[in-house]
Amino acid sequence: MNGLEQFRKKIQEYRRPTGKSQKDLAQAVGLHPNVLSNKLNASGSTLLTYPEIKRIIFVLVEWGAIREKAEVIELLSIIGRDAGIFTPEEWLNPPFDQLDRLPKTSPPDAPGGQYPPQPGAIKYKAEVNNTPDDITLIKPHLRHHADWERALDVSNFFGHSIDLDLLEDSITNKQARIILLLGMAGLGKTILASKLAKQAEKHFKHVIWRSLRASPRPGQLLNDLFELFEPNVAAYAHPPETLTEKLNWLISFLENNACLIVLDGYENILQAANRAGIYQAGFEGFGDLLTYFGQSHHQSCLIITSREKPNEIIALESNTPLMQTHVLAGLNYIEAQEFLKSQNLHGTQEEWNELVTQYSGNPLALKLGAWTIREVFGGNIPDFLHLNEPIFGDIKLMLDQQFRRLSPAEQEMMFWLASEKEPVALEKLEEYSKSTSSRLQLIETLESLFRRTFIEREGDRPLFKLQPILREYITKFYSN
Repeated sequence: MNGLEQFRKKIQEYRRPTGKSQKDLAQAVGLHPNVLSNKLNASGSTLLTYPEIKRIIFVLVEWGAIREKAEVIELLSIIGRDAGIFTPEEWLNPPFDQLDRLPKTSPPDAPGGQYPPQPGAIKYKAEVNNTPDDITLIKPHLRHHADWERALDVSNFFGHSIDLDLLEDSITNKQARIILLLGMAGLGKTILASKLAKQAEKHFKHVIWRSLRASPRPGQLLNDLFELFEPNVAAYAHPPETLTEKLNWLISFLENNACLIVLDGYENILQAANRAGIYQAGFEGFGDLLTYFGQSHHQSCLIITSREKPNEIIALESNTPLMQTHVLAGLNYIEAQEFLKSQNLHGTQEEWNELVTQYSGNPLALKLGAWTIREVFGGNIPDFLHLNEPIFGDIKLMLDQQFRRLSPAEQEMMFWLASEKEPVALEKLEEYSKSTSSRLQLIETLESLFRRTFIEREGDRPLFKLQPILREYITKFYSN
């Protein structure tokens, strides 16, 4: 039995107990059922791509079909891949954060006899301090039986308290139709969105959380919303069919029903190795969703988390004050030290500050670095700093994954900025790029990097610099 055949059989074994068909799996992955069948059976020249393999596994975990990390690793090994196909952030966030935590047996009061509940099947308000991935919360308060372990645990929410207060005020005072939480990986966009949605839910009739990590198609997402909001769909003589009809129906519904919708991981539907904000083929409808949502009058709010700013957001920012972009920064020295107090690290205040600076206050990078300092260096910060190797292991994998999303022109710009110790003037960048790009291309590249929050401007002048963690990464691994 070859690897693909084993892979196909294992998928069937995991899928069948959930009651889901291969057609359901195909729809969740974003493929036509016949296309998925051909790929799993290696019919003709059609082969599974790595993004499709990742989406299949994401969906199986979301369905509760796969419950242990070892099962994911085994499934990957069958087709010759290892755990590195998923980024450190993906392993830490939903749906993977539920692995090795789900009970093995169904509780007697599980709804419909299924446990954990299937995505989109729950229509209850949360009674615990968690916000689920791909679960719907709908008032009024109803007792529910749901698997909330897949959710980010917002009881451990830390930092961003000022951000949270400002954003909640914007939502409760109806000052925001769309909120974009923008920033690099590891800064806490998802948990901030979770905490914000939890605190603001009392102001909405419906609260919907959807992860875009498995890259659902826009029509699929709108179908899902239609079925959630209109359970008596059979009563419709002509339910919406085209994307435009579905968008018009959604806006009409939002005019009379206050809804809070969260789309987490928006960068998953955008192209890699291209300028920031460009959609993958087949996902352009999400841009229409943003435009409709931002330009129409209604009483609802859309929260997006993303590592890069979509094109439509820029147009909406200039056309309506109800479009807000909130760029997340790293933790400051005091917050970072408090964040890591349970890690039993020790050093002078100056050494603590140096540790925070070299990771740009990134919570995930700090947490990963702290683990190594504790386990390898006995918690001794100066010994770790003396080694002068802050970028390693999962921290490097996190940065690798983001760097690979850059276009060649953006990568080249990063090299130029990393080669200078001080902020670089626009004139200097023009000298660097004279042989490879025009002034227009230079401006477009800078704009794209700003939309990824990879570069910063020094004051009000056109002086540009990298965050310390990015400069260290580029200098260490791409110095040639």
